[in-house]
Amino acid sequence: MKLDLEKYRHVLDDTDLSEDEKTDYLQTVWVILHECMQLALKECTVPQDEKHKVPDSNPGQE
Repeated sequence: MKLDLEKYRHVLDDTDLSEDEKTDYLQTVWVILHECMQLALKECTVPQDEKHKVPDSNPGQE
């Protein structure tokens, strides 16, 4: 997905931010939201039994 700055720029019209600052702000928020979405999608694709698996405290030790 691509960020459409003009679609959201109006949300910051009542701020004292310059146009460059608005762009930076919107891009930062977009990256955060995109990463959250990626993490959520990754979490949804992990099989249920692996989500609740307790890690071995001594891997390779028997």
